[in-house]
Amino acid sequence: MMLRLDEAQSEALRRCAEKEGRSMQEVVAAAVKEYLLRAADEETEQLAIEAVRRWKPLLDRLAQDSADDAAPASCDRSGLGKAHEADEIADVLRGFTASS
Repeated sequence: MMLRLDEAQSEALRRCAEKEGRSMQEVVAAAVKEYLLRAADEETEQLAIEAVRRWKPLLDRLAQDSADDAAPASCDRSGLGKAHEADEIADVLRGFTASS
């Protein structure tokens, strides 16, 4: 691969590389790696936001249903684990959508 930089960019890159004790190629490779990681993080975040928007109504209903179906203290609560999980997931998703 060939990278074309203008004179000012090339000189700035040379100075940075020299200051860091690395080659220009190492500095460019690190910058590309950081860029790709950031792009992947942004894509993952966007997918998560889309999933939250898609599934939020269902999770809200599950949370509401589990609250409506809460058993009295004397009842067997062995089946409520999943309902509590749904509540926790819905709470997390509500917080995620509120912050985005």
